[in-house]
Amino acid sequence: MSVQLFYFSEVNVKPPPGASTVPAFFVESTAPVNFDDKDNPLPTPPNCKPSNLDDIVDALARASDPSLLITVHGYNTPRQSALETYAKSFLAVNQDAAVVNSGVVCVGYC
Repeated sequence: MSVQLFYFSEVNVKPPPGASTVPAFFVESTAPVNFDDKDNPLPTPPNCKPSNLDDIVDALARASDPSLLITVHGYNTPRQSALETYAKSFLAVNQDAAVVNSGVVCVGYC
């Protein structure tokens, strides 16, 4: 039997028309905060679409000089707070001309 250890979501970063974006993903452990909640998976975060590990691999493979930027929240940070922090960091990365089109793929882990 296969057990899914992580949920993957692609963050929907909406650039201005004609602008490039840095691919961004949200990876979340399937381990419940409360063991009794194990049968209630969390919904896909807002502004995200379901994804998988292959999507992250594909984004890295498309870059000529790939780099992986992983952001990890502090221990016991509430999910919503982590999502808000990652949203701000993904927006900041997309506003940095030195990073856009540089092969960076962002992953926020919770």
